[in-house]
Amino acid sequence: MKRLNCLYNAKKNKEYPWALKHPKVENALALFKSRKDAMNWFLAYQLDCAVWFQTDKRIVGGLLIGYKNSDDKMEYELNVDKFDGKLDYEETLKELNITKDGFRDEDGAKVAVEEVVDFKQLHDVETYFPLDDDYKYERKASAKDLEIEKLRAQISELSILLSQRTSGTDYSQELIYLTKQLEDSNSDKETLLRQIAELKEKLQHQETVVVEEKVVEVEPTVVVECDDKIKEYVYIRNLSACKQIKILAVYAKKLEKLSSKLASDLQTSVADLQAVDKNLRDALSVAQDLEVEYKDNDEKLRFLAAIMFSLKKSLRTLSEKVVGKAEIEDSAENALYFETCDKENVKVAQYTSFVAYDQMHVGFVPENDYLYAVYIGEPAARKHFVVLDSPFDAEQVVVSNEVREIEVIREVPVEIIKEVIKEVEVPVEVIKEVQVTSDDKQVSAPARFSWLALFLLAVAYGILIALVVLFATGVISA
Repeated sequence: MKRLNCLYNAKKNKEYPWALKHPKVENALALFKSRKDAMNWFLAYQLDCAVWFQTDKRIVGGLLIGYKNSDDKMEYELNVDKFDGKLDYEETLKELNITKDGFRDEDGAKVAVEEVVDFKQLHDVETYFPLDDDYKYERKASAKDLEIEKLRAQISELSILLSQRTSGTDYSQELIYLTKQLEDSNSDKETLLRQIAELKEKLQHQETVVVEEKVVEVEPTVVVECDDKIKEYVYIRNLSACKQIKILAVYAKKLEKLSSKLASDLQTSVADLQAVDKNLRDALSVAQDLEVEYKDNDEKLRFLAAIMFSLKKSLRTLSEKVVGKAEIEDSAENALYFETCDKENVKVAQYTSFVAYDQMHVGFVPENDYLYAVYIGEPAARKHFVVLDSPFDAEQVVVSNEVREIEVIREVPVEIIKEVIKEVEVPVEVIKEVQVTSDDKQVSAPARFSWLALFLLAVAYGILIALVVLFATGVISA
């Protein structure tokens, strides 16, 4: 089976923005003014092929598989639910002139091809596709198969209802007729579905009790549209340094949530993983340049350190959970996807390429180098409150542009010391005081002994001086 991409790039060619291109061939097969022209022109060749097609926002919108069935007739499978282009299934079938049962609307297709008059064919269809490129597609149940299975289940339900009836009309012959109609490939399945519904209603018929409903008046609800919508793409380096820090903080928190929600042991193509890695490193590069700019501002450096710590942690987590395999083809079908809080499937490479901030789709590369869709009209809140772990011990960095400032909350660990008072027995020398009476005053014995000692010392010192003098004058000889 061949492969082909239907890509939109108005910047490259405004006159013919839609290109049919094989992922391994450098040049396009043909260029067109619309996706409808491109797809209907190619489908006219009736080739076994898988075609991934984008929307005019350069988002992958769906996959169309075309193959020849056992009757040698082209049959098609369309899948738009898996992709994040938000295309309507029935509208896309109508655009491609494919019926709900998976076949081509030949009359509509003929008219559509005749209307394709302004386009550029760059290569021959027969020789354009690489000979060694054979895409293996595991065919799933077609819409027709699913419809038949649904009808078969409904007929089985009718059979159960019929077996439970103990009285009333016998509808067994009608059930046999419906079963034969189901097996007839030429029967009208919509008519069969209606007949099944009618028979089910007959089998379930019973007396109906009418209950009067109480009417409750409800206050009218006024819906106010929010103006916080993305209006343009903005390159982050074109914003003020202060705003860049806030955007990086929001981006770092976005990456933390992504890395924590992704399952482990995921595999994707090497190119897809490199695209994700490049997005994170582009953001890190912006943070590193801001560090140089704020080298003398300790407060800003602390914020940037927390942001870089978070980004590097997310990068490490992603590298542990996701592995790029060389044998995996780089395609939209094999890409790594992430389910957002809005239950949308978005490529991780695209999800990590921007920040929705204050009515802006902020990217880390100039707009001309940006490879993904810009979500014009999507929500982009003006107020954010972000708490990031810091590389410093026991610290968190809080970024809030709701109050238009950034503050640091430092949690200091408190050491609690319990003071234990212990009674210790200390030996005490007990001196008995003896009181004597002198001049009507009481003087303690220790005080009296102290004065006596001082007097005797003075007398001794006087005698010593006298002896020295006598020896010196010769009055006393040795």
